[in-house]
Amino acid sequence: MKLILTLSALLALSCGFAQNGASVSIIDFKVAEGKLTGWLRYLDYSSNKPFSMPAEVELRVSGPDKIVLAISYPKEPKANGNDILTITGNGTVLNGAPLVERSMTEDGAIKLVTETSGEDGNQHRKALIRHIYFVGRNIFQNRKEVKFEGEDKWIMRNEFLFIR
Repeated sequence: MKLILTLSALLALSCGFAQNGASVSIIDFKVAEGKLTGWLRYLDYSSNKPFSMPAEVELRVSGPDKIVLAISYPKEPKANGNDILTITGNGTVLNGAPLVERSMTEDGAIKLVTETSGEDGNQHRKALIRHIYFVGRNIFQNRKEVKFEGEDKWIMRNEFLFIR
């Protein structure tokens, strides 16, 4: 029984669970490096309707704590640009937000969830902001959800979904 508990503890640590919660490392993103194709979907707050457009990303690990996302839009090249994800807090903070969950999907991708308080929407309303990342050999997804203060419902604000 001691051996099983010891092995379970070692497995949890090797999967990135720190004593104070979930953690992430730059190594988790190495598997997704390269070019992926997909789309950007977002909720247009002005019309309250979803909008979708094709997109591509070149994902690169840069140094010990940065992931560079060179995002291009084939139908709207003026919108092309770079985004940088940064890992801080010994792996407990991703892009400035505390990591609240780390798990594995059935197909081996890593699911990372961050949550932080902030403002969103055209009226800059206070909200809880959640990012859900899926990182794997054939997928990189970043979904932003918001829950406005005083409301119970999460709203999908935007989502980048790229596959290989």
